Amino acid sequence: MRVDFILLGSMKSGTSTLVKILRMHPDISFSRPKEPQFFSDPQISWENEIDKYHSYFHKEGVVYGEGSTNYTKYPRFRLNIWDDIYDYNKNMKFLYLIRNPVDRTVSHYMHFFQRGFTTASLEEAILFKPELINTSRYYMQIIPFIRRFGIEKVKILLFDDLLKKPEDVARDVFTFLGLDYFHLPEEIHEFHVNKSVGAIKTHRKYDNPTGLKLFIKNNFPKLWTKIITKTSVIFDEKPYISKELKKMIINLVELDIIAMEKLIERDLSDWLKC
Repeated sequence: MRVDFILLGSMKSGTSTLVKILRMHPDISFSRPKEPQFFSDPQISWENEIDKYHSYFHKEGVVYGEGSTNYTKYPRFRLNIWDDIYDYNKNMKFLYLIRNPVDRTVSHYMHFFQRGFTTASLEEAILFKPELINTSRYYMQIIPFIRRFGIEKVKILLFDDLLKKPEDVARDVFTFLGLDYFHLPEEIHEFHVNKSVGAIKTHRKYDNPTGLKLFIKNNFPKLWTKIITKTSVIFDEKPYISKELKKMIINLVELDIIAMEKLIERDLSDWLKC
């Protein structure tokens, strides 16, 4: 087997919702976990780990896909991800979801804060955590894949379209992947499965437990869930973002927005409004 397509991101732009839709198609085998991040880690020689990569696919499919959003966080991870993926499968196809960059950046910050990657305010994090803005530079993130694989191998989708017209987006994606349309259930409009407000995110200190923590996780799962839930930070509402901070974000990504408008031939002028 070979993985046929990758959902590249962008993080906090509806990728979990799209994965849920993709997994419904009988001909698609999607990785578990959703985000194997196989080509991200610069410390791993991926060529020697292909069997492990393929083990993440638990059912036979016509096409195989995964969804690692770290692939579009340049330059945070491996600097030549597109080249490595090309060496793995030169015919790989890519899905890339994009969202209003201000909204995406705020959601990304909330995720960062809940996971324990920062304790800073929203403004401080934007100033000193470059990944927050770089991930919202959609043109910068996707253009290396387009140059390496060709524009015909890349399907760029809008978060708002996924929320408002999920059937149309699904039909477009299935056609892009060379699959027949699969009629989705009526409740597809309720599929926004990874909301930031009210969500519980496990702090990263619990990612790889050892000692007593590992014992509790393996033997007392209900207690373990209670522990990680009790110590979780939950946002009751989105952090306040001032007009000045919003304008700063827009200034930082404006050229990318303009370039993306031309690339996908869509009006994104609302993203430039304060």
